[in-house]
Amino acid sequence: MQLTPKPKQQFLQLAINLKEKGMGQDPYLFTNKMYIMKKLFFALIFLPLIINSQNFKIKYEYEVPNGARIYYELKTNGEYSEFSNLMATESDKQNVTLYSNDKKFFVLKDLKDNLLISTDFLGRKRIIIKDSLNILNWQLVNNSNKTILGIECEMAKASFRGRNYIAYYNPNIKIQDGPWKFQGLPGLILEIYSEDDEYRYQAIEISKIPTFPVQKINYPKDNLYSWSSFKQLYINYVDNLISYFKTEKKETGFTDYYKINKPEIIHEKAQTGNGIEY
Repeated sequence: MQLTPKPKQQFLQLAINLKEKGMGQDPYLFTNKMYIMKKLFFALIFLPLIINSQNFKIKYEYEVPNGARIYYELKTNGEYSEFSNLMATESDKQNVTLYSNDKKFFVLKDLKDNLLISTDFLGRKRIIIKDSLNILNWQLVNNSNKTILGIECEMAKASFRGRNYIAYYNPNIKIQDGPWKFQGLPGLILEIYSEDDEYRYQAIEISKIPTFPVQKINYPKDNLYSWSSFKQLYINYVDNLISYFKTEKKETGFTDYYKINKPEIIHEKAQTGNGIEY
């Protein structure tokens, strides 16, 4: 059964009242181990099923500048989606910052109502942000295909909040969604990375799920911020930190730099070059 998109008020309430449930099963998993006849069988039999299905679960590997890898999961039905971080594997735990359920990172998209709810952090304090879905000015690139998980993908380019990105999407999966805040291409995004090679999302598993149950997380004490109000809050937070560090410098005499690794450019001085000297 396809999930009926929630009205805007119910969607906002969902962001305030979200609590995790089980992951479900994977009744169908893409594979790249196919010979010519199997590919033909796939195209004739399974591809129409995939195109018509609206419920998918995609696992992404996220690589950040320090080399750490974090794993995320996107659940989407084409009109509503949930994107959240997963627990790290044993081999990655030393490189990954893990949060308890009440500090879980998530991005919710209501594509029908052009609404996006996401989390960010000021130190240990989590902020919930109400934003509109940015209509990214995608430029489709011809003859630049790439195979991901055995799936043929096409290239597109766009700029988003201070960075240029290259994306690979599959036009046969007619879901205009992708990892994190990315969406708007004529197909599901399986890989996207910044041109400066600072940030990269790579799909490592994709499966079709029979249903997409609404998950509820309870964050009753959090306030919703607009993107503009969060930006100003973040700039003030960084400026206060720098003032504190400069005060400490007078006592210690040490010079250092404060650098922020963050996809969206909010505090340009703290996010470019070596950061801010103090």
